[in-house]
Amino acid sequence: MPKQQQAEIDALKKQGEERQKRERSADDRRLLTLTWLWSRSNAKNANNTLSSKKQSDRLRRSRNRNRSRRRSPALLEW
Repeated sequence: MPKQQQAEIDALKKQGEERQKRERSADDRRLLTLTWLWSRSNAKNANNTLSSKKQSDRLRRSRNRNRSRRRSPALLEW
């Protein structure tokens, strides 16, 4: 095989490898971005559920407190 042909083949191989590297790094970046976004949304959801749970507990407690305050004078009258 002539040297020129071999050089052309080597150059094409090198170009192909470089393109593959570029595409792979782009895919990795995309994947990292997606995983980062996904983890952020999961963290936000976890925080939301936790805070809403706390809020509902707080509301329920305050409602119960108010209810018992309302009921006690009526009970005393009996």
